[in-house]
Amino acid sequence: MTNTRKPRKPRAIKSSGRVGVKLGKAVKLEGNMCCPHCGYGADGASCMGHDASPKAGDLAVCICCATVLVYTGDNMMRVAAEYDMAGLDWQAQLHISLAIQAIKAIPPHLRPRKGSIH
Repeated sequence: MTNTRKPRKPRAIKSSGRVGVKLGKAVKLEGNMCCPHCGYGADGASCMGHDASPKAGDLAVCICCATVLVYTGDNMMRVAAEYDMAGLDWQAQLHISLAIQAIKAIPPHLRPRKGSIH
């Protein structure tokens, strides 16, 4: 007897634990903000704990490649340097670390494509 089942589609990995981070309301970003590492175009953002648009000096994590970024004052982003992370308290560093781990846990075929704009 042959197996007549259809092959299963790959599914996203679901985490059993929840991180205690409350995200604010998503806001639309002005300009053409692209990750300088992978070229992914970001058209929206959420802030941790409150509703606000990101401002110059705020940190972000690229949803495509998990690179830590810094918003600049000219509606652009740059890759974060060590000095950008040095002044953060342990909770902010933990949240960034958890965000990076969560993005890297997403199977590559389910992540946004590099160079695309969403």
